[in-house]
Amino acid sequence: MWELWSDGATPYSENGQKWELLKVAIKVSKGFRLDRPAKCPKPIYVMILNLWCNNPRHRPRSSEVGKMMDRRHQLHSMRSVSSDHDLT
Repeated sequence: MWELWSDGATPYSENGQKWELLKVAIKVSKGFRLDRPAKCPKPIYVMILNLWCNNPRHRPRSSEVGKMMDRRHQLHSMRSVSSDHDLT
């Protein structure tokens, strides 16, 4: 999900250099999380953070993620339609 919202940026990298796997594992185990991509809406980023929860039982199920994405898509579609028909 993070890669989609970051336009395909490489996660866990600095100055174009990918982190070593051990560095990623250590930092993530200590609570490090990737920053919110600029184009990513805050509610989506919150969902992404939940997907990264250390305890798998606390992660949202794929069905929950799908429902959230459907709701976001419907909201976006409604906004697009209403702005297309703005009568003011």
